[in-house]
Amino acid sequence: MKLKIFFVPVMIIITMYLVIFRIVPEYNGPDGITESQGKLEVASARLADMKMREENAAKLASQLNPDDEWQKVVKQYLPEKKQDQDIVQSLDSIASSEGVLITNLALGNVPVPATPTAIEEKKKAVDDFSENTIGKSNESLTKDFDVIINLSGSYDNIRKFVNSMSTLNRFENIRSLDINRSEKAESQALVAKITVKFNYLDKITSVTNVDKKVFQEGEFDVNVATDIKDKSKVKIPDINIGSSGRTDPFSL
Repeated sequence: MKLKIFFVPVMIIITMYLVIFRIVPEYNGPDGITESQGKLEVASARLADMKMREENAAKLASQLNPDDEWQKVVKQYLPEKKQDQDIVQSLDSIASSEGVLITNLALGNVPVPATPTAIEEKKKAVDDFSENTIGKSNESLTKDFDVIINLSGSYDNIRKFVNSMSTLNRFENIRSLDINRSEKAESQALVAKITVKFNYLDKITSVTNVDKKVFQEGEFDVNVATDIKDKSKVKIPDINIGSSGRTDPFSL
């Protein structure tokens, strides 16, 4: 009888030991069932995300047609190459039509990013699929470079040249404009220095380098081409200087 009474507490202690030190860790420990299930769910989500990218990438690829008007517009304004010669010819044509002389034209180089190490590339590949970075893009895919234009001419013609740059069938951004009198005493012309940013977009070689948002739909949004065409036709308004202003601030 005494043995039976002693046996019950011992069994309770053994059961509690098994629950606390054996069963619970099996479920909640670093290598437990709960942790393994969580890892499996994360892996399944990543696999589904990769499958979605692959399927939508195939759909988008099937829609590519170099003869489509909207694709021609996009590639014209954001080409796949730097196209130095086209830029020089376009600017020279505008200068000739607006009566200014380009005295110097310098095309800058595209900054070369540092080559990542093998460890950094692996880390980036993992981070691209993590919950904190999926769908986010901190890096611009476009390659930017500056073009510095030195020219001479009257104030009115320089102004016309700057306005006519908006007719270039390419994205550009005037970063700075500096106009001064010529240092040559006998010259009545003004000299200007204009820094313009151009860009282009290399062909994408891997979907892992593209923001996941691009592949959320299996169809292109062609409205961007319509926006480009509409905004390229917007006329730059003339500023009313009033009776107290001067059309040429450099005139005496």
